[in-house]
Amino acid sequence: MIEILKVAEKYNPSLKEQFINLALENLTKGNQIYYSLVFLQNLLSTYPNESPLPSGSRQQSRQTPKQPEQTVEHVVSKILSVVDIFELVIKQAANYMTSDLQTQSAITHEDQIKTFIGFIEFIVINSRAISLQFSHVQNMFRIFVTNAVTETETREFFNFLTKQNQNARNRDR
Repeated sequence: MIEILKVAEKYNPSLKEQFINLALENLTKGNQIYYSLVFLQNLLSTYPNESPLPSGSRQQSRQTPKQPEQTVEHVVSKILSVVDIFELVIKQAANYMTSDLQTQSAITHEDQIKTFIGFIEFIVINSRAISLQFSHVQNMFRIFVTNAVTETETREFFNFLTKQNQNARNRDR
């Protein structure tokens, strides 16, 4: 599906944005959370991490200037200007953890947890300007450590918390 979107975007540049909005709508409504997070992360990963440097050729300057390609950081910033994606994902993780985990779906509990934490990690890693607030970390600690059902939640949370952000200019997460 992501490959199809890459090709289709050439003909309809707003196509990715439409699918991002649909995934966010699913997250807000609590529909298909796992699949929406996986899809949204895959879709966001199609954006470059940094803007390509403009070419200085004369030929290019005579043509109509091309709109600069959006970066993943820019797209995430746009999302955060509309909705606190961290708060939304943490809320859905809490809903999942308080539900009857035995009747969820064919998706394993470990995959569910890795998806929640992995999505938050993806957002943090792919942005230098966006960071988790202390309240987000507190809520994650409560959900994945204090109220943990298995050791998977605790292990994945502490793995996430102790990783160093490779994009950071210092040792901060």
